[in-house]
Amino acid sequence: MFGGLATTAHWHLSAIFRPCDFAILYRPGGPVRVRGRIAKAKVPAISGFFSRDLNPERAVMVRGIRRGKELRLQISGGLSPEAKQRVRNFLMEHLR
Repeated sequence: MFGGLATTAHWHLSAIFRPCDFAILYRPGGPVRVRGRIAKAKVPAISGFFSRDLNPERAVMVRGIRRGKELRLQISGGLSPEAKQRVRNFLMEHLR
């Protein structure tokens, strides 16, 4: 119960205190939330990647900031370095 509440509070506070162009929140057993400047046509592929391909055991949040053609990603949550790299590779390819 408190884990979901804490994740939701973190989701809202991060949008206030850490400006980003987009944010992706994955929680096991819940829908993948995508907020910000991401084309709606790309959301199903992102949701599928997190829920089917990656399928992490714990909550994951990805924040993205675009500076011209550069895309910076901040990934937090229960992922190994290898899984974080998979997320980076996927998003860099799909969000060009």
